Amino acid sequence: MLTKKSSIFLLAAALLSAPLTVAAQGKGTPADKGGGGVSAESLITRYGPLAGPWAPNNANATSLVNGLRSGGQISLYGPMLEVRLESAPTTKPPRCVPTPLKPCPSTTTTPTVAPTKVIVMSTITFTSPIGGTGAGGVDVALGLAQADATKNHKLVLPLTPEQLRAALLGGTVRTAPGASSTVTFQGVLVLRGQGGWGEVAKTLNLELP
Repeated sequence: MLTKKSSIFLLAAALLSAPLTVAAQGKGTPADKGGGGVSAESLITRYGPLAGPWAPNNANATSLVNGLRSGGQISLYGPMLEVRLESAPTTKPPRCVPTPLKPCPSTTTTPTVAPTKVIVMSTITFTSPIGGTGAGGVDVALGLAQADATKNHKLVLPLTPEQLRAALLGGTVRTAPGASSTVTFQGVLVLRGQGGWGEVAKTLNLELP
């Protein structure tokens, strides 16, 4: 009889503890736990060199990863590809006072100085055309964008904000600020909207990261 009561108490205790165990395992959002255990923090660290060091506290990579996961706005700060030309201030030659030994020239010309190319730092914003995606999808998207930029188009990391936007959304951009050469991206997110990640990688002649 004592053994039967003990068994009943043990069974009741096990049933009561089961919901608590499930609740503990369910902590964290699906996006945090998705993608084979890939976390947002690890993605931000991994793709910091891709998004650029110009914003403090890895803000570019943070906005990039969080924006792709949520489908919200992505803000990237860095050098723009269109440079600004600034003319250096010119100084007029001093007024000539003629002397018997040194007459003034018949004409006075002001020296010309070639304009200087100045790289403009600014912020661009955009959103993903496929909406939000899990951490695993973000990892694949950024891995393919990085490979497309460096392997297919021979760009050097970090990408500028406009280059990174083009790698994700498509478009033609300069290879560097002020450069005359350009490259054209198909855009991994645009391709993702037309098919699976395997098809995207095949279209870009790349392997899935």
